[in-house]
Amino acid sequence: MTQGRAYDQTLRAIGQALEAQELNTFELRRNGENYFIRGEPGRKVNALKVWMRKWQGQDPMESSDLTYTSQDIESLDRAGQTKRNRLQRLPDFHSLSNILRTVGAYLDMKGAHLLQVHKKELTLMILYQTRQGHPEIEERTIASFYDLSLQMYRRRQKKPSA
Repeated sequence: MTQGRAYDQTLRAIGQALEAQELNTFELRRNGENYFIRGEPGRKVNALKVWMRKWQGQDPMESSDLTYTSQDIESLDRAGQTKRNRLQRLPDFHSLSNILRTVGAYLDMKGAHLLQVHKKELTLMILYQTRQGHPEIEERTIASFYDLSLQMYRRRQKKPSA
């Protein structure tokens, strides 16, 4: 877990940043307090962005390499919290930020140490270290996390407002 921060918070913040980058297929690797992401744009690519990248002599479908430090994640989380407080709506289960938040909560419940997440269109491959220090790999559909996401939402709704 990130120092003083649960994986659900960390991965949600990263998910919000990846949504803004329009990355739906990616590989996330954790190294210490840093997260490294290599991703490809999703199928819904903005035609203007493709044209601009071509015009600038860049590969329009080039993969993106991103790094998030613990300070970056703090900043992303604060920005996301401000936005969420304004919207006050039911979270979209299919949003990348909610999917990653749910995966983070799953790892938090297991007391696991995240190593990697590989996200494809409909599946996730999660590599983590158990409490006992053993590596584990799980390949799951995104839909398999739906019930946990719903439980988390209900739990948040029961908490009294501060």
